[in-house]
Amino acid sequence: MNMAANISEFKSVTAVPVLLAEARRSKGYSLDDMAETSGLTVSEIVALESGKDKDRQHIRRMGSALGLPPAALGI
Repeated sequence: MNMAANISEFKSVTAVPVLLAEARRSKGYSLDDMAETSGLTVSEIVALESGKDKDRQHIRRMGSALGLPPAALGI
């Protein structure tokens, strides 16, 4: 993989967790609020926002609860 591909992959890996965290905070949702709204656990949300959880279904569920289009999340 070349340097440009590495940078592109890094951007996409870091962009989704940041987007999810910022969208949650901008809606005024606490972690508990987000868990209740999305059906995910607080631990799963923390893992998504930190980039440790890359499960597409978890990303989709949180994104949907926040009103984010799947395309914005790369899914």
